[in-house]
Amino acid sequence: MAIAALLPVLAYRIVGWTVRIWSKQLWDYGPAQDAWSAYQLVIGRTPYPDFRNPPYFPNNRPPVSLYLASVVSKIFERTPMGTLEAGRLVTICATMGVCGFIFLLARRYNASYGAALLGAFMFALSPLLEPFGFEFRTDMLALAFELAGLYLFSRAVEWGAVAAFSAAFFTKQNQIAGIAAVALFCWLGARPRRAVKLVAVWALSVLFGVFALQLIFPYYLLNCFGGLSGWYDAAAPLEFLWLTGEYNFAIFALAAVGLVRALRGKELSACFFLTALSQDLISCLRWGSNVYYYLPVLAAAAILAAEAVDLLLRYPREKLDKCLAATALTLALFFQLRVSDVPRTQFGLKYVVSSLADLSRGSLPCCFARRAPAWDPEALRRLNQLRGTIATDDPYLLLEPDNRQIMFLEFYLLSPLHAHKLFDDRPLLREIAERKIAAFVLERAIRYRNHDLWWPELRRTMAANYHMIRGIGPPYIMIPDNAPSNGNRQ
Repeated sequence: MAIAALLPVLAYRIVGWTVRIWSKQLWDYGPAQDAWSAYQLVIGRTPYPDFRNPPYFPNNRPPVSLYLASVVSKIFERTPMGTLEAGRLVTICATMGVCGFIFLLARRYNASYGAALLGAFMFALSPLLEPFGFEFRTDMLALAFELAGLYLFSRAVEWGAVAAFSAAFFTKQNQIAGIAAVALFCWLGARPRRAVKLVAVWALSVLFGVFALQLIFPYYLLNCFGGLSGWYDAAAPLEFLWLTGEYNFAIFALAAVGLVRALRGKELSACFFLTALSQDLISCLRWGSNVYYYLPVLAAAAILAAEAVDLLLRYPREKLDKCLAATALTLALFFQLRVSDVPRTQFGLKYVVSSLADLSRGSLPCCFARRAPAWDPEALRRLNQLRGTIATDDPYLLLEPDNRQIMFLEFYLLSPLHAHKLFDDRPLLREIAERKIAAFVLERAIRYRNHDLWWPELRRTMAANYHMIRGIGPPYIMIPDNAPSNGNRQ
């Protein structure tokens, strides 16, 4: 009953993902950066430059997702936007793969077909997946590799599992919950030697892969490890965990029941939930993290929830009681969708009509999504008149099909590096003081989660040599002052 009721909603979600492959709108700044990095592979350039020098473009993504997107981009246009569309297609396939492995892993731990299928449905219909189930990011593909590794391990294909866990690491470099879950499972099962052997083989494969990539790309370590933020945000882990739980409370409520049962049996699903939770809590400490860091926890919870669904439906003995239990489960899931997956000011037929209209435009109502503000036509007109190097903090400009020279300033990365004296800003400040940059095109706020994105020297030098064009934006354009400056004006 619950599955039949959720099928139309699931179909709507999949259609929404597919339609938005070609959408020009972005719901997060990361996909444009990833698309540009993958596009460098398409045109034969290195995806891992020395971002300490102009044009300052960093890439802290390991290569697997970038290479897949560059290969798939052959069926799209040979442009950065075409690479973004290819990356979205890769992400959708990875999302479907994650749902499939949730079903398979739930079945491995004795969930019925219906309960396992419902667990996969619950994950697919999570509000968190409305944007991140299709948008080009590394997280979903890395999760797909991890769940593949867990399933292969559960089928006693240990070396295949190690290969899948290694692929997850080279998709997202902090993705280690899978191999950690296997090690914990073996240790709890009084097989410590097996745990040590599997972890050792995985570690050797990772070290060999990193060494090989560093030989191929001399700045690979700088980008993927040296370029990670050196600032930490103690409030972020619990804040984002709370958001994940609030908007997926039906999944986590069921998972709590399944976790108790799985812990008693020392099952792999319980081990994965614990290691994924630990991994995601630690990862979210890094400044610049976000709610999608908890996708592994959500997948682990969906597997456990499937086991709990079986308990819920097996407990009643009477047919009427089973129907009531199924009805309660269906209503709980729909209630979750109602309060989290739709705009709270829209109801009934009005919501359905507006949602279909959103699909036709490729827009996205989900609260997790960053609703990109509509760009001011006058600002775009002025932007198109500019000639020369344009410095921007908005990666969307990288997707524009023109020949402008873009200097992308990733302040989320450069600011922590500058604070730790790992980034020499003198060449950049010199270019600003000499007004060699035609314009600064700014989209974001200059402060994020208690840290200034612009350091004082940069702010003073820009204020002394550039001024904002008033009355237009976003994007907000700063152009050089006409008169020479002595560099002291604030």
